Amino acid sequence: MEILEKLRQFLLGFPGFDGDLPVDFTQDGPGNSGLFPGELTEVDRYVDLLGNMQVRYQCLFTLYHRMQPGQDSAQWLLDFENWLTEQTNAVQIKKAEAKEVSRLNCGLCTVTLAINFCKDIDAKEGLYANDGFIYH
Repeated sequence: MEILEKLRQFLLGFPGFDGDLPVDFTQDGPGNSGLFPGELTEVDRYVDLLGNMQVRYQCLFTLYHRMQPGQDSAQWLLDFENWLTEQTNAVQIKKAEAKEVSRLNCGLCTVTLAINFCKDIDAKEGLYANDGFIYH
């Protein structure tokens, strides 16, 4: 959960959030947000002769934000995209959508974020696989 908490803390730096950013749920009502973990994909892996390994992953998260009444959801989304681009290139927007939700009487922004990260694994005694072959 280290990546998830780092992302959550990073996103809370965006001035367009009114409150907290809970994980796996969002409160009803305007001004509330939520961060939902999604798909984790292994992009590639590299193993050296000693068995040390580096694995590169991409993880998708969905961010929901409900607008305050009268707040422009499209402008919020543009402000968020600009802020994100200025802050880092480690977090990429895969998909972004702003829409009005009449039953909630507010706008709703949905943003799918992609995070790329690497994990280094030191060689250990035992079996490991490389290019389909098993080594000891």
